Amino acid sequence: ALRDVNGNGKDDIIFGTDTEHLWVVLDDGTTASGFPFTAGGDFRTAPSVGTVQGVGVVFAGSRDDSFYAVNLDGTVRFAYPTGGDVSTSAALLPRGDSLWVFFGGDDGFVYGLDSDGNNLDGWPIDLGSPVKSSPVLADLDSDGSPEVITGTSNGVIAIFHLDGSPYSNFPYNSNTALKGFPTVADVDGDGDLEVLIGTSANLMMLDIKSEGDLGQYWTTHQGNIRRNGNVDSPLMAAEHEGASLPGDFRLYPNYPNPFNPSTTIAFDLAAAATVEVSIRNLLGQEVDHWKPQTYPPGTHRIVWSANPQIPSGIYFVQWTASHGTQSLSRVEKMLLVK
Repeated sequence: ALRDVNGNGKDDIIFGTDTEHLWVVLDDGTTASGFPFTAGGDFRTAPSVGTVQGVGVVFAGSRDDSFYAVNLDGTVRFAYPTGGDVSTSAALLPRGDSLWVFFGGDDGFVYGLDSDGNNLDGWPIDLGSPVKSSPVLADLDSDGSPEVITGTSNGVIAIFHLDGSPYSNFPYNSNTALKGFPTVADVDGDGDLEVLIGTSANLMMLDIKSEGDLGQYWTTHQGNIRRNGNVDSPLMAAEHEGASLPGDFRLYPNYPNPFNPSTTIAFDLAAAATVEVSIRNLLGQEVDHWKPQTYPPGTHRIVWSANPQIPSGIYFVQWTASHGTQSLSRVEKMLLVK
């Protein structure tokens, strides 16, 4: 995970290791005071980080059958025992000056905790097989409250309301092993949301047939398209009214990548700008194009759905943002796999 731990305006790195340690390394290469934190087992998944009552907290599961919340001064906020290794990263949901935390365990349970390590009402939930897909959050039915989306090693995709009750028509058995983490997006631009997840056979996309809201929720692995695991990231906050705006113009790598047939292209605008986007093949030939459009400052997303006639292969997103007399161009590579 990435977070400015020491307040100098630069991201610091938070990570776990096979040597049973959780580290916070500052931008100058030194180790933050109080770290490394030592557990009784390896850390095999990326940590998540947020703020509880003004204090930065790292959340991470270990192979010692425990899930940890460690304050950024190195003290333990809580250690929650589970019935197996924790092989997922946590999804974080801000609740006032606190957080709700969701993660899955190899014991077959998906857990929901408050920031003091207490079970939320209706949680944990037994899914019957190891939970290997890190949970994500999105308001699938636009009721102002997000749902929790996760998956198991035997191919079950499960969705729950915050009270632990199952979402309509779920769980869904894909009958194939899940090999990735869910991502939620409005792929086809129709106002309802899709859940995308990789399997051993393909990329699966489930269309949720009700109008949904991505909001500022933890909608993909590690929270946002930067994959920084930071619920306080401006990239997440900029998507709702009154949040801070990006400080730069930036094109992000598309996600998912590889993809079939749709992928999301996201970009930051520090000020209003006219944006033009095209897709080109390895020969430089244009295969798709968006007309120039003026966007307000903020983080924006567009979806490319490859035409069925476009073959598998490497393609490039060419992005140009023009603001006043200045123009900035960027290129990102992506892989279409059919």
